[in-house]
Amino acid sequence: FFVFIPRQAGAMLPVYNARHPRDDGYPLLKRIKHVARTARLRSPRRLGMVVFWTIVLVAGVAVFRSLSFSRPAPSKDVDVNYLQNFEYTVDPDAYRPSRPSRPKPAQDNSNADIPNALHHSSLPVAEEVGEQTQPEVVPDAPEPTQDPSAGSISSDVNTRRRDAVRDAFVHAWSGYKEHAWGADELRPVTNRTNFSWGGFGITLFDAIDTMLLMGYGGDQLDLGVELGKGVADGAWFKEAMAHIKNVNWEKDHDASLFEYTIRYIGGLLGAYELCREPVLLTQAQQLAERMMPAFTSPSAIPYVKVNLHSGAASNPGWTQQSSVLAEVGSIQLEFSYLSRHTQDPRYQMRAEGVFNELRALNEKQTQMRGLYPVYINPNGPAFSNNLVTLGGLGDSFYEYLLKYYLLEGKSNSIWREMYDESVDAIIEHLVDRSDGAGQRPLVYIAESSHGNKIPEMDHLVCYVPGMLALGAQDFAQPPHEASQGAKIRERQQRDMSLAQDLLETCYHLYESQPSGIGPERVSFKGKEGARYKVVSGKYLLRPETLESIFVMWRVTGNDTYREWGWKIFQAIEQHCRTPSSFSGLVDVGADTFVWNDSMQSFFFAETLKYLYLLFSPNDLLPLDRYVFT
Repeated sequence: FFVFIPRQAGAMLPVYNARHPRDDGYPLLKRIKHVARTARLRSPRRLGMVVFWTIVLVAGVAVFRSLSFSRPAPSKDVDVNYLQNFEYTVDPDAYRPSRPSRPKPAQDNSNADIPNALHHSSLPVAEEVGEQTQPEVVPDAPEPTQDPSAGSISSDVNTRRRDAVRDAFVHAWSGYKEHAWGADELRPVTNRTNFSWGGFGITLFDAIDTMLLMGYGGDQLDLGVELGKGVADGAWFKEAMAHIKNVNWEKDHDASLFEYTIRYIGGLLGAYELCREPVLLTQAQQLAERMMPAFTSPSAIPYVKVNLHSGAASNPGWTQQSSVLAEVGSIQLEFSYLSRHTQDPRYQMRAEGVFNELRALNEKQTQMRGLYPVYINPNGPAFSNNLVTLGGLGDSFYEYLLKYYLLEGKSNSIWREMYDESVDAIIEHLVDRSDGAGQRPLVYIAESSHGNKIPEMDHLVCYVPGMLALGAQDFAQPPHEASQGAKIRERQQRDMSLAQDLLETCYHLYESQPSGIGPERVSFKGKEGARYKVVSGKYLLRPETLESIFVMWRVTGNDTYREWGWKIFQAIEQHCRTPSSFSGLVDVGADTFVWNDSMQSFFFAETLKYLYLLFSPNDLLPLDRYVFT
């Protein structure tokens, strides 16, 4: 979602995305392990039954994988000869022929006031995408210019690419509308549905602001720009609004505080910021009220699960009754915006209290201060373990520190100080490099358990380059004396350099796979002759790498990032497009790419939105005016 949020009087900021740490099935895995530990095979008959059903299960999986879930021939409208494989040599710079150049030191104008008004230029009218008979040539990366919207790629090319992304949205939305309207998600291979998010229609809530941004809201949206082609009468928007208006949140269902905040409430508020339909704000507030019992713990750390009917709040068994860092630390943007527009301070007060509690816990740490373990006992409060990660379970907390600071108009330096302390600790304790294997090492962010590095990284971590680049911009710096300018500039250069190195790693994980799509989790140790090995090869239509590519394009103006984004989009079109929508993949490195029959709502809310903005003019939602959650 993409919540546009006022940072100070007259200025608007959007809240965008958040991570989804438990999509890897971890709770189920924990339960399976528990069952395995507690099972007792007390007789040969039981042992025989176990062996028999294991054989049946393996055979069933084999039959399932042989069904018609493999990808079809690529669309003739998409250039599939897009990968230009890098040639790797011992020369440390030879592997990256179009590597973006380092940014020049930023000028010290961080004390400039943030403008109060939005300024938008007109978007060019969209054109139909014609058949491509030859792959486009990736140009050498130009030096960043003072006008980031300038570049070597023509505006006509970017217009066609933006239209191709819009057409992908139309394809995915049409499939959801035809086969799964009102359900939570469409299963894009079997065209079945699921109701795993309460049955309120989470895809619809999460996608509606992207729909508006792409011009499918009729006259409901006025950004001061021409959005190009769309449904002229706003029929899709009207249908979505009719569904949203009739949703009743009172249901005997255990809701995730995190997921319902970022997907339902965030989606509603993003659309509200775009079109100011009162029912969107009303529905967001009504759902937030049903989430408030989460804050009934003995501390400021909320529980992560609430029953929407009874209000009973608890933590799940798979966390050993602990709250999760990413879940309690990724609600602040949405709740702050809600308080501002409803004039009810309770939402922001509760959410901000989480940051204050975490800050107090961090100050008690004697080692790795600035890095936060992922499990927190809300009854203490106290950290429950020593696992530190910027991937699943921990990720979006760190970027919310920075973005909450920006959202509040830089009015409280505490959040920026917490963010800076965390970045310093990440660099000191977690940043590492892979074995070169005769090539340039890959820079990555490791995990830590009891102070010991774990050389693995999730796809989720690929939001970090964008976070670092955003935090390095002049408009994001805290007010400071002139004597501090040199130190601020040194930090900016350091963070931008790391952002570029990390994004190169994230993109390499895409372009080095046969599918051109990055895996879910990799290890940077243990495979001789290679810089990384795949731990989990699945792809869930995730947005994090594209998010960072979008931010890096905006702050550097380097066309290389647009080329990277276009190649990833082509890979998604080639391998993930189904007859009705888009599906994730079981294994991005397999000889035959098998669909996983899943399309999560963040594909609309984030993946397609970042791609659309990547090829749009920079004055559409500029980063110094909007915050993406």
